[in-house]
This record gives sequence, structure tokens and C-alpha cells, in this order.
Amino acid sequence: MKDIFNFLPFKLKKRINKTGEGRSGLEIYKRRNRRDYRVIVQYSTWKKLMNLPLLLTPEEYFKLDENARLNLVVEYTEKDTIIYPDLLNFTPVSPNTEYNILPEFLEGYAVLITPKEYFGSSYPSRSTTLDDNFILGTTGFVYYSTIDEYNNYLPLNDWKEVYELSTIGNQTNMPKTWYGDYVLNIKNSSNQRISPICKNRNSQNIEEIQIFFDAYFPEILKCPAQAGLGNYDYDYASPEIINLVKMQMLFLALSSKEEDGISFEEYIKNNSTSLSHVGDSAIYKRYLTSDEYLDDFRKTFTNFKLKCQRKGLLNYEKLFEIGAWDIINNLPICPLCGKPIHPHEFFEEIEQTEGRQVSDNTQRAIVLMHIEALRPGKLNHRPYNLGWGHNFCNTIQGDKDISETIEELRKIIVNYEEHHKK
Repeated sequence: MKDIFNFLPFKLKKRINKTGEGRSGLEIYKRRNRRDYRVIVQYSTWKKLMNLPLLLTPEEYFKLDENARLNLVVEYTEKDTIIYPDLLNFTPVSPNTEYNILPEFLEGYAVLITPKEYFGSSYPSRSTTLDDNFILGTTGFVYYSTIDEYNNYLPLNDWKEVYELSTIGNQTNMPKTWYGDYVLNIKNSSNQRISPICKNRNSQNIEEIQIFFDAYFPEILKCPAQAGLGNYDYDYASPEIINLVKMQMLFLALSSKEEDGISFEEYIKNNSTSLSHVGDSAIYKRYLTSDEYLDDFRKTFTNFKLKCQRKGLLNYEKLFEIGAWDIINNLPICPLCGKPIHPHEFFEEIEQTEGRQVSDNTQRAIVLMHIEALRPGKLNHRPYNLGWGHNFCNTIQGDKDISETIEELRKIIVNYEEHHKK
């Protein structure tokens, strides 16, 4: 992808790179962070996932002792049956089978549990209905968000507030990448109680954080900023998937055309002044001023498409089925309204409604849209589940699948028409 990036303005490269970031979070959640980071899983989601089968490769499965091959599903190809003929005797599962995705979180996870879920009616002991696999301070932490929770279930005397110890997850040799038992994020009280992990960088007490690290982890010479512990679990994607999504979304963007047929590269060339940015690379500027820019761009884009094809990213039938591609005109379209996506829209911002303007609230005309919505317990940020769509259409979709949104719109239209017939 590096080669084709050399021909692109900073503004577009930034859009593509941001597909690898999770949505902006607040307090305990990280702010605009890479998708493969540590995630925070709600207790109810974690408990459900713990009871689902694990999805393994044949190699992983057959390495296990027979007594350990319980509640497992094996994903394999026809080639695998040559090496492992026993696979031919396996019983197929339903295509809708759900799996335990917890092992997919390569940089780990922390379970967020409410005081009521943790204590139930057994305070100060843990609830009798709490899953035995939940270990406070290891599996997860208790999260206080209201003053009532705090008053009804006071943190125990031996509990410690949560701190992030490392920002590189399981890539470190440290036995733990976070520490603590509880988090306070209580704002509905005159006496607000907010743990360091939930404060923004501007309101942090650096001295307080340093005192903690000096006392408990003196070996950590540079302590993390304590700006959230992890991402939303449903935003997660592995580094490999992040890269594949970037490639597919870049292909879709560069395949768009203006209404008059002007290609993406022609649009860049014709509008170089308005698209210029201080972040534009020197090599891009040099290419742009060359008489061969368009020819070189097209050759490089052809090579990029071959790379996409080799990685299985150019199945036009699939792109058509999810509503991201016009298979007749060979153009990207909005998954909801079906209208073509145009090059200029990638660089446009939405004007805020007069009287409702909010500072520092930039919205783009074209945004990422997930066909199957991002949901806890699912890994839906993946190729063939994304398209470029209009900001307005994305607002209509909200947190629903595209199919669910269409069904809701049908109901709205029917009800509206029925009402106005009266």
C-alpha cells in the first residue's frame, strides 16, 4: 500500500489510516486508539462468551489432549483433510454458530463489572451468582459510575484503584499490563470522585501518578499517561484485518468517479491547490508536479489492485451483495441509499445546522459504514462488511445492521402513508 500512498494527498491518507482506529471513547475508554489495542469487555458479554465454543485450526485442535477437546469448533479447508483425515468424520455446525472471541484479543482484555453485578446482595462478599472464573484485579475491575453505587457498595479497604502499566499489551514481558481492583468515575455528585485512569491528560495529577508508580512499580521508569484503559470490544480488529480493511477501503475510494466521469486521480490533479496540506509528503508533491502523474498513478493503482486481488479483496459479487459496489458501472456506492460515491466527497465537511453549531465537531460527508453493525461479542470490523457511505445515511443507520435499517425505514414509510390517508 506504500507505493500507492505516494500518489495521495495527506487528507486522503489520513482517512484511510483512521479506519484502523477505534471510535473515540471517554473516561475509562481510550481516545481514538488503534483497533488492535487492549479492549474492555462488559461482564455480561464476557460471561456469554465464556460459555461459547472456541474456534480452532486443525493444528491447534489435534495438539490438544482428547479430554481437552470439549466445546470446540474446528475451521478447516479441504486441503486440511489430507493431513488430518479424521476431519471427514466431524459434524458440521450451523453457519450462525457463535464463538468465544476472547482469545482473538491479542493485547488482552479487562472485564468491566458494576458494583451490583459484583456484590449482588452479598456485600461485602462477592455475589453468590458471580461466575467462578471472574477474578477481581486479574479478569477485570469494578466500575463505579454513580454516587448511589458508591454509597451502597463502598470499595473495600484492601482494594486498589486501576492503573495502566503498559501500552503495548501482551507484547511486553511484564506479568500484568494493568493493575487494580476498582475505578471511580462519579460525576453525578457535588463531590466528584474520578480515578486517574478516567481523567483526561489536562486534568491529570502527574505527581499523584508518579507517587503510585514509585511505591508499587519502581521498575517502570516511564509510566503511561493513564488516559483510559482500553477500547470498546466491538471495535477490535487484528493487525492483519486492519491492513486488509485499509486496502479494500482504499480500493473503493480510488475507484470512485465524479458525475462527469472524472477519475479520482484526475480530481486530485485538477484540485491540487485546494487539497494541499502541510502534511503532504515530499514525494507526493514531486509526483504531482510531474507530467507523468496520471500515467504513473494508473500503473501503480493497477499493481495495487493485483495485490488486493491476491489477498481476496476484489470479489465484486460480494461487494455487490453487501451494497458497497455498483456491479454494472463498476463504482463504489453508499450501502444504504445506493447512490454513487464521488471523489470530492472524501474531502468535504458537513455544514452544521444554523443555531446548533458545536465547536470542534468536524463531520465528514463520506464515512465508514458497517453492513453488519459493530456489536459486543462480534468481530465485525472486517473486509466485506464495510463500505463508504453518506454521513446522513450513517446517521439513519445508527447502531443497526443495514438490513435492520431498511426494514425500519419501510415501517416508517408505511405508517406515515397510512396516517396521511385518514
